[in-house]
Amino acid sequence: MNAVLGLAQLLQQQPLDSEQMTMVRHIREAGDTLLHLINDILDFSKIEAGQLKVDRQPFQLSAVVEHVDRLLHPAAASKGLYLQFEALPVDLGPLFSDALRLEQVLINLTSNAIKFTEKGGVAVKIVAQANDDPTKLLLRFEVRDTGIGIHQDALGDLFQAFNQADSGITRRFGGTGLGLAISKRIVELLGGTIGVESQEGKGSTFWFVIPFEMSAMAIFSREPKPSGESPAYSSLAGLRVLAVDDSQINLMVLERALLALGVQVTLAGDGLQALQALRNAPDGFDLVLMDVQMPVMDGLTATREIRQDPALAALPVIALTAGVLPDEQQAALAAGVSDFLNKPLDLEQVPEMLSRYI
Repeated sequence: MNAVLGLAQLLQQQPLDSEQMTMVRHIREAGDTLLHLINDILDFSKIEAGQLKVDRQPFQLSAVVEHVDRLLHPAAASKGLYLQFEALPVDLGPLFSDALRLEQVLINLTSNAIKFTEKGGVAVKIVAQANDDPTKLLLRFEVRDTGIGIHQDALGDLFQAFNQADSGITRRFGGTGLGLAISKRIVELLGGTIGVESQEGKGSTFWFVIPFEMSAMAIFSREPKPSGESPAYSSLAGLRVLAVDDSQINLMVLERALLALGVQVTLAGDGLQALQALRNAPDGFDLVLMDVQMPVMDGLTATREIRQDPALAALPVIALTAGVLPDEQQAALAAGVSDFLNKPLDLEQVPEMLSRYI
């Protein structure tokens, strides 16, 4: 998937005629759909095995909302729909929960609403509810659409795995019927409840309520970019990057994407080759993009070696990994990685990541 999506993104940047561009766009859309299905199946497998876990950390709710808006706004706009986020009017400060899982539920419900809506649009509303515990904040999230709605007889089974409102829904819109089952389990793991109100032909409102602990801990210093803002990456020109991956296709994708940004790229096929390149030129690189799972020497072992070398210890190392479980990320952080880029890579996120470490 990393190769398919990466090559499709690179092709979209080439001077293609309209028919070729349409085909490439369809390849990327189909790849994104397949990736979504794969992730749903993996998450459902974790649920069945009792391995789906939450990682509660301090986070800013506004950052989650703005990220979901940036991700899904293009999909709504492409269908001529509005997408509105009506968040709380006050800054809540840091909250304590699993921001990634919360974002996953919001993306699931909002993308579903967009998919099943042809006219009008989708509104996401967040309101505080009365709560007897002063240390917790009870928030209700509502995703309201003007779409096809759901027949009353189908509402009771809607959150069951592999269930769609009817067989025609699957044929018309696609999907596995896992998204709502996964969302329900995540909400329950976060201590909340989820439900739906709908009328066939008049739209639906999916809602969930989650308690959040109020946290006094310091929150991330990175401020999210406002929706619609196009960051400039001219400062990346001349940046010296060592890209490490055992897949030649992945290296080709990375190399072409980085060269297009004006970055100077050196390639290595495993951790040992990366260490040799770094030790031969300790001042020759500004940043390392390091795959985690590789033969000869894996990325975490190589990162530990880098951190133990005084000449290289301060070098930023960005892990390229498909492992997004908390224990996998914790192991990578313990090895000394500076940050993560998840596979399959979204090449649009690469310049944003690099710009943080210049």
